[in-house]
Amino acid sequence: LGLSGIFETPKDQKPKMDFHYDMKEIMYEEIFKALESFRKLAPLAEYVNGKFNLDLEFSGLVNDDLSLDLNSIQANGFLNTLNASIESFPALKTLSSKFDLGKIENGYQLKNTKNWLEIREGKVVIEEFVRQIGGLEYRIEGSHGIDQMIDYQIRTSIPKDKLKGTGIDRGMDLVVDQANQLGLKLDQADYVDVQFDLKGKFSDPKLGFKVLGVSSGDGS
Repeated sequence: LGLSGIFETPKDQKPKMDFHYDMKEIMYEEIFKALESFRKLAPLAEYVNGKFNLDLEFSGLVNDDLSLDLNSIQANGFLNTLNASIESFPALKTLSSKFDLGKIENGYQLKNTKNWLEIREGKVVIEEFVRQIGGLEYRIEGSHGIDQMIDYQIRTSIPKDKLKGTGIDRGMDLVVDQANQLGLKLDQADYVDVQFDLKGKFSDPKLGFKVLGVSSGDGS
């Protein structure tokens, strides 16, 4: 763990820290158990097994008990997951339970992935990144707060042969219904482009969706 920076104690004000973190080959599960601030800022880590690197510029105020004032934190940097897997992540379980997109909720592997992240006004903001999960490409972006509320958008293109009811909340049937209401020509398409919205409590997210359009195998 590399750490450099300054700690200021201005008169009649909260102390302020301004640090640069350079973490190498840290275990997600170990730091999640050890640091309350990490649990608040990275709740996903509870469901990740493996190692990561983190390069982060970090500033914030310190409370009288020397704990961090999480709402004051401003930070930005890169998270590099070296080799890890996600198990039983609630958001993926919610998505998998309602749509027949394959078994995406367990055992998803992260290998040498890099994500730009920013922390501001009590929220961790994740810029759009692309992942292959269950044979489909997903574009993911959004934010989560220290209050454990999330607001994420996930975009993907569902192959037409998967557009059938699953018997679980009629997920795919609802996609077809919405596409028809929009006047989209499913018989001439190979894919239906969909955005899933995951909002609410991190431990029990609510799922919404909207059809964005249709596309063919050649990208049109």
